[in-house]
Formats: sequence, C-alpha cells, structure tokens
Amino acid sequence: MNMNEYDKLTGLYTREAFCYHAEQLVRNNPEQKFDIVLSDFVNFKHFNSRYGTETGDLLLIQTGKMLSMAGNDVICGRYGADRFVSIVQHMDETALTYLENFQLPEQAKDELPVFSIVVKFVVCADIDHNMPISVSCDRAYMAVQSVKHQYGKNLAVYDDNLGKAIHQELIIEENMKSALENNQFQVYYQPKMNILSETICGAEALVRWIHPTLGFMNPGIFIPLFEKNGFITSMDLFVWEQVCKDLAEWKDKGINLVPVSVNISRKDFNSHDLSNRIIQIVDWYHLDHSLFHLEVTESSYAEKAEDIKKHINILHNSGFVVELDDFGAGYTSLSTLNDMNIDILKLDISLLQKDNPDSDRSVLNFAMQLANMMKLRTI
Repeated sequence: MNMNEYDKLTGLYTREAFCYHAEQLVRNNPEQKFDIVLSDFVNFKHFNSRYGTETGDLLLIQTGKMLSMAGNDVICGRYGADRFVSIVQHMDETALTYLENFQLPEQAKDELPVFSIVVKFVVCADIDHNMPISVSCDRAYMAVQSVKHQYGKNLAVYDDNLGKAIHQELIIEENMKSALENNQFQVYYQPKMNILSETICGAEALVRWIHPTLGFMNPGIFIPLFEKNGFITSMDLFVWEQVCKDLAEWKDKGINLVPVSVNISRKDFNSHDLSNRIIQIVDWYHLDHSLFHLEVTESSYAEKAEDIKKHINILHNSGFVVELDDFGAGYTSLSTLNDMNIDILKLDISLLQKDNPDSDRSVLNFAMQLANMMKLRTI
C-alpha cells in the first residue's frame, strides 16, 4: 500500500493518493475553506534535454523536499511529470503574492549545476466540498496553460470566467475538424476601395465559422487558438482553395475579377513545400497568379525571417503580389522592407487611430512617404 501511495522519486503522495487524502481532509472539515494549488515548470523537457535527466530528477526531488516541509496542515502530491499539487487552507493576498513571485530556495539552486527554470502556479480558490478533488485538479491543470507561455505572469486564479474560456477552447478543438469537413466555415470578401477613383480595386478573404448550435463564432476567438494548436494551416488551405473556386466561377460567368488578399499564417511557413502548394492550387484552377495577394504579418517575419524570405521570393518571382500586413504595429525594423520582396504595405489601424495628420510628427505621413519612396502601394 505504501509503495502505491508514495511517488518513488519525490516521496510525495501519488496523484491518486493525494486525491484520496485531500477528500478526507475536506470531508472532515466541512466549515473550512480550502484551495487547490497546482505548480508546473516551464520548458521542463528542454531543461532535461539540455542538462540531463539526472539534473531534472534532482530539481523534482528538491521541489518535493520543499513541499514536504510546508506544514502538517498541507497535503502535497506529485500530479504527474513536472507538476505538483497541494491542498491548503484558503489563502489571502499575501500568500498569492508569494506564489506570484516564487523562487526556489537557495539550497536548491546550490545543488543544481545550472539554474534557469520558471515555475507557474494555478490556484482553485475555495473549492466546492461536493466536487471530487480530481475535478479541481484537472481544472487547475487546464488553467495553467493560460499562463504557461506568458512572460512575467506566473500565477492564474481559476474562476468562472477562466473556466468558461477554457471550456470554450475545448469545444472549439473538439469541433474544428468536423466543422471543416461539414462546410461550416465560410469565406466572406471585404472590398478594397481606391479612394481616388472610388471603385472596388480588390478584396480580402475573411473566414467565418457558422456553427449549427453555437451560431456565428467570432474569429477573434477561434483563429488565435488555431494558430496555437496548428490547425490554422488546414484552415488556410481551405481558404486558398475556396478563393480559387470562387474566382474561377466568376471568371466563367464573365464577371470582372479583382485581386483577392489571402492570409499566410506564421505556422504555414513550417511547411517546406508551402510555396509549391500555393502555386499548384492556383494553377489547378487556371488563374493568373497576380490575382492572389498574399498577406504576411510583421510578427511572422520577426519569428521566421529566413523561411519566409525563401518562400516569398519563390512566390513573388512566380507573379504573386505580396502584402506586408500590420505594418507599424511595432515588430518590423525598416531593414525588413529591404530584405523582403513585397509590393504593398498594409498599414496597421493604430496608425490611423492615433495619428494627427496636421502634426509635424505624423507617423502616418512618414509611412506614406516611405512607401512612395520605395514604390510600394498602401492599404
């Protein structure tokens, strides 16, 4: 029984044993408020691969020692891998501030040859006495993802709003594949106007999700999640294909065609055959490459400059028009304009919202002058 109850490496309770003893504690103290605290190391796999599993195990052992000395009124366990869980009496602001600024003690640092690890915490405050402890632990584990990759934010407190957001993400991830298969995504076209001739000179393809039960879903909710989990590449492929179908249909009907802008997400550049794939899709529908304007964001270029440059050169040389999206949002240096084969600057809306055109220091005027000097069009 003892062998199954305690984690062999850290000596703390196993996940199952922790849940059992925590539920006993809650049941025996019906008037007391308790919090569940889950801790998670950031990039622990990278830590292991860089410094070795022995060093990683040493870090886990030191963490176990520290938690085991938290006091008799605290029950601790190893939730799994590099995650630890505790049940404590309801914490005040001082305790939460301590977790937010937590550092492993000097003793742990002395015993580890290299120390560059960050710990994130989630607190499920004032847990429901009638809810299984395992459910509170699972909620905490889901919530830790909300802060895991946010620099400088080491603490999340699980509440109804966070719970709804997590639940919404789960619903999206569970439905996204079937939604694509069942044609729930639709492409809308936002017109681009030439302000001198007051005519439509192009359009931007925007994808929208119309769910049979959830209704019209805001792209600001599902697009960032698709970018995070990688599904955005399947989504972009669908949009490119749909735009080609629409353009080909309009062409057959004798309708005047205008260029359509489509997004290339940063995840798309992970594919080594991205440029060839785009060319093949457009050629399949016998469309002129110049009808496709490819939008690349400033932030993407900042992350994957060489990959983007390679693909953009191939596409640009094949006749596609390249737009640099979100220009002025704060990512790109001016040297990017020299590095990248672009045709159009798409000015970020913040340049218009915050600009005073009558000022001698108008950033918008500067951006327009820069574009004109480099013979780039602007949106």
